[in-house]
Amino acid sequence: MRELPLIVSVLCASAASLRGQEAPGLALSVRGGFETELAVCGARCVELDGRPGDELLVLAEDGAVRTWSVDPATHVFAPEPRGTLVLPDPSHALVATARLLDGDARPALVVADASGVHAWRPLEGGGFGGEPIELLPRYRQRVRVGAPAFAPIAQDVDGDGRDDLVLPNGAELELWMRAGPSNGATSAAHFTKAASVHVEVRHARASSADELSDVLSASLAIPDLFLTDVNGDGRADLVVAEGDRRAYHLVRAGGSIPAAPDVVLDLSIFKDTTPEAVVAPGRTLAGGDATRLETRDLDLDGIPDHVIAHRRKVWVFPGTKDGPQFEKPSAILKAADDVTALALVRLDDDERADLLLFKLQVPSIGAILQGLLREWSVEVECAGYRNKDGRSFATTPEWKSTIEVRLPAILDIARDPNAIVERFEAAGKKFRAPALADLDGDGRQDVALLTEDKTAIEAWRGGAGAVGVGREDEALLKELLFDDREKTWDLERVLAFLGDYAAQRVARVTGGRAAEARFALRDPAKARLLETRACDVDGDGRGELLLEYWLLDSPGRRRFDVLGAR
Repeated sequence: MRELPLIVSVLCASAASLRGQEAPGLALSVRGGFETELAVCGARCVELDGRPGDELLVLAEDGAVRTWSVDPATHVFAPEPRGTLVLPDPSHALVATARLLDGDARPALVVADASGVHAWRPLEGGGFGGEPIELLPRYRQRVRVGAPAFAPIAQDVDGDGRDDLVLPNGAELELWMRAGPSNGATSAAHFTKAASVHVEVRHARASSADELSDVLSASLAIPDLFLTDVNGDGRADLVVAEGDRRAYHLVRAGGSIPAAPDVVLDLSIFKDTTPEAVVAPGRTLAGGDATRLETRDLDLDGIPDHVIAHRRKVWVFPGTKDGPQFEKPSAILKAADDVTALALVRLDDDERADLLLFKLQVPSIGAILQGLLREWSVEVECAGYRNKDGRSFATTPEWKSTIEVRLPAILDIARDPNAIVERFEAAGKKFRAPALADLDGDGRQDVALLTEDKTAIEAWRGGAGAVGVGREDEALLKELLFDDREKTWDLERVLAFLGDYAAQRVARVTGGRAAEARFALRDPAKARLLETRACDVDGDGRGELLLEYWLLDSPGRRRFDVLGAR
């Protein structure tokens, strides 16, 4: 018995030793920062000087382009910017960085404006300046964007590891492919025009009150090209959309993209001859008269298949090694009533996606009149059709249910509509987008989340989980629609579900653990957080978070703080 204290002492000492070997806690602190009086209109963290570590590239409304580089003494951004470049046409400038200049592995600044497409080399001391190099002198970017804007005008479209040019021209995007190096060490690579493809380039226009013809500014949204393998050859093909039209450009073995599409889909020709449904009490609400397209690999052969639906009819088109085909459907289904919405989701235990149809029943006139003064309801019929063989769905639903959605009295909503809006906004704040960075340098992505009240940042070490829609979400959808015995949803249950679902997403990305670090942001009465960027300022393998604030007491001034782990 006299040996017991000795054993306890040894065990305690061993436990203390093990605790000492545990990874240290994660603590966040501001490692440095700076303020700038530049009227910032865009900022990016990008590696520019060829050395490990990211620089901060900033565009100003007057066309100034400045960069902040790491200070070797402090390992954070130096307070003074570098560079001398002022863009000659800031009101039309679309900006990107890309390695387009021969003899220089560092990214150049690529600018498309009303005078063409030009590139500026990085200066030896940092930043950009000097004389521009012509890339495409005849191109014209004619949309007045008001101030320089970052845009995806340099992309590796053909997957050869070299950046190509993707330039807006009216309702089209022009694809200029790299044609090889130039002859001189100070010149740019050559480009050849490969195609002009239709896309939904969105414009917004602002005019003066006196003269509507006097355009003050306009905005331009250039979509990223939709690149995906549509024939299973391992190469990403080009898919473009314009209204009901889809065009598929299949990338060749050598990496070239044909100017004319290999396959064109016109959704407008797929029409159910059933008379168009009207919105009427007691009838199913049709999901509009537009033809819908859903794409997913139904037979798990590595080639995406396509499902087209209009009114009550559904067509299934298997994909082929030669690309999409829309001439020989493997199955045609026709529902008994109009379809409000459809989705391709996994409803059973296999990996093949099944067909899920929704039908919303419009309340009768009597129900609507009663709903003026008291709670009323609408019904949603759900039907799931099993994927039989990857080429067709069962003709009768395997899963069926009717969901009742109870709504507050119409007059109650009309008296105080903001009350409901505010409750949904409060639920929406629970959905937090994560910033991923290896804060402690252990080779695993750590997770940082802004708190719901936007006053602090919380962090978790390692094990960052997926945040997209996955198997868990599909299983949850099946449970809610078909497995749950409670088929009635009122406002309280909807809001509670949104809160629970947001918490589940946070738990998924954080592993369900409590936050390991919490950092209080600047006083919201003095500074408003605009954006959080993940970067590695000094290139040591330990990531940082770059916080960009709008200083409320000094309009126009920005504050950048570098947040790192101790």
